[in-house]
Amino acid sequence: MTTDDGESWLGTVTLVPDGPVEVGSRGTWTLTYTAGRYGLDDGGSLIVAARQVADWGPPQTANPTAANYVSATTTADARLSVRFSPQAYIRPWQQGIIVMVVDGHVAPDDTITLVLGDRGSGAPGLRMQTFPERRFDLRVFVDCFGSGDYRPIPQSPSRAIVAGTATRLVAVGPSIVRAGEPTWLLVRALDRWGNPAPTYDGTVEFITAGPEVAVPDARQFRPEDRGCCRLTGIRFAAPGTYRLCVRDTAAGFTATANPCICRTATDAPPAVLFWGDPHGQSEETVGTGDVEAYWTYLRDSAGVDFGAHCGNDFQISTDFYAKLRDVVQRFHEPGRFIPFLAYEWSGNHSAGGDHNVYMLHDDPDRSPIHRSSHWQIADHSDADTDRYPVRALRDEMRDRDDVLIVPHVGGRRARLDTVDDVRQSPIIEIASVHGRFPWFAREALERGLKVGFIAGSDDHTGRPGASPPTNTGLICWGGLTAIYATTLTREALWKGWKERHCYGTTGARIIVDIDADGHMMGDEYRAATPPYFQGRITGTAPVTQIELRRGWDVIWHYDAMSASPPTWHEESVRCRMRVVWSGAESKNRNKVTNWNGGLTLEGGRIIAVAPYNLTHPAEGISEWDARQVCWESRTSGDEDGVILDMEVGQDAVIHFDTPPLRRVFPLRDIGAEREVVDAGGTDRQVELRWVRAEAGPLDVEWSYRDERPIAGEHAYWLWVTQADGEWAWSSPIFITVP
Repeated sequence: MTTDDGESWLGTVTLVPDGPVEVGSRGTWTLTYTAGRYGLDDGGSLIVAARQVADWGPPQTANPTAANYVSATTTADARLSVRFSPQAYIRPWQQGIIVMVVDGHVAPDDTITLVLGDRGSGAPGLRMQTFPERRFDLRVFVDCFGSGDYRPIPQSPSRAIVAGTATRLVAVGPSIVRAGEPTWLLVRALDRWGNPAPTYDGTVEFITAGPEVAVPDARQFRPEDRGCCRLTGIRFAAPGTYRLCVRDTAAGFTATANPCICRTATDAPPAVLFWGDPHGQSEETVGTGDVEAYWTYLRDSAGVDFGAHCGNDFQISTDFYAKLRDVVQRFHEPGRFIPFLAYEWSGNHSAGGDHNVYMLHDDPDRSPIHRSSHWQIADHSDADTDRYPVRALRDEMRDRDDVLIVPHVGGRRARLDTVDDVRQSPIIEIASVHGRFPWFAREALERGLKVGFIAGSDDHTGRPGASPPTNTGLICWGGLTAIYATTLTREALWKGWKERHCYGTTGARIIVDIDADGHMMGDEYRAATPPYFQGRITGTAPVTQIELRRGWDVIWHYDAMSASPPTWHEESVRCRMRVVWSGAESKNRNKVTNWNGGLTLEGGRIIAVAPYNLTHPAEGISEWDARQVCWESRTSGDEDGVILDMEVGQDAVIHFDTPPLRRVFPLRDIGAEREVVDAGGTDRQVELRWVRAEAGPLDVEWSYRDERPIAGEHAYWLWVTQADGEWAWSSPIFITVP
């Protein structure tokens, strides 16, 4: 059936108004389906589908006065049943509006009209998705005979989704450089939703950094920058820790870059720190944006040093894998940017769950793909190369030093009981846009697996390496992986992964240094004396907590946040408290917990309130006064919270009111130790603690000797927390104590 024939028989679709749509904006669009020669029988239906990662609306048909309302009418002698479903059709076009013909039929040339964001009863319209997309498709599928067999309308409508205007600047650069050598800084102008703003034309200049830093002149952004500008020619003359600042005076924007440690030119450090995002997908599988744009964003907009594209294998056709290989080869530029050829083995949880498979080499002979299945691939001519379950994949790749199989938690969480060779799987991923998964690290440690910890974005929105949260289930900022390596080459980074000389963060470029008797993170050794640890944390925000853990047990703790409780003999006291809620619904696909609610203070007054880690643009503190605070918040293993400045009496209580937990906390019962209450789910809890008014230091040098070591082999590692809620997890050092 040709396109013309298809339209003749199946029908046509129009969408008005035309033109690009700004991310996150609200509007009204009218979609009209004109029936073809088949018409639609009683029980026939059509689906207006968007990609499953689109965070529009979501559309709803129940309340004509509420946001995202969709109405439906027809010229036919029939009624319409209309509903929205997140699983209306086949991935990637899963979410959609289903319109069914009831008590009648739709004849040829009859119309069905959907008003997306109908404002007729006072509703505010439909919210568009919050990330740009060159072509946002509304795919229309029709079942003319009520058979359950849908056919695509040949010409479905689409619109360009464009970023908004800039609301802030962000700056990132290298973490370790040598004195006198040129380096760079990437400045991004971002809109409210975290997207680079291509219309930004402001002028940025460096705020004076002192005579020991040479910086370029002020630079005006150009149209070809598309909101991201790489400033070069920066030099540090003397060793030290630097945090470069840039500003746009006219717009009132200021940005401080991640810390950069400058070493003397004569130093010969064993490794430099490189940043990357090892995980994400494009539109060829279940994401958005094509694979060329994916790699361009990683390198030019996110400013990372390395990355990988890990599409679901059951959607990777032979042709796409060849294209992916070609793009990886073209983007490979040692010393500038290192792409890894990879894919996501996507078997069901019972068969092992999600594992990213990374290749050292990108030539066809040494980088075959062994899928979990061909579930969504039409060509089955190479189905004999599939390997299922994951143990079959492990057997296929046995004894290959140029392949890594990395368990992670996404939709199909990986099973760590299938890891039978840590040489194949020396690292696991414990953070992404899906959430934060310290429990995954704990399970690995309790199983005795000698693995390191990394993080990635698992971005599906065309923004790998700097991936903001969306309004679907991907509610966290994407993570990053840091690798200590000698040079920016594929081989050196691979060695850093294999030897676990790497760590993960929730997205901040925190510099984590841990040394045990001369051994760095990831190393294994036998201790002749009680292990001695030292290191330095160089933060992007004040460092509030450092935990040195042996296995899961905290054996040393740095705390620059907690305060002593008030002295209650006074009639009323001024104090500061942090209230934090965290955790996830489960370890499985539906992780997100709704914490929408608030707290009420009885026996005192709230003087000021500040958000803690409420970084999702659509969430935060909705209102507050002297007695209460209300918020909108969701978590997926991460922390959200508020910091309260209060004046309270000794009988003051906080009434905490959210769906997971409703509880009364008498403030006098909260001592120097934090108060923690379990809230079910996975690591879900509410924590109250007294905190200091002053910020902690940006840099912390630390040391500790484990004077009471436990005989046997143990994993020693760091969990770092900043005042802004960002986390970093070092890979363990594995120490055998006699």
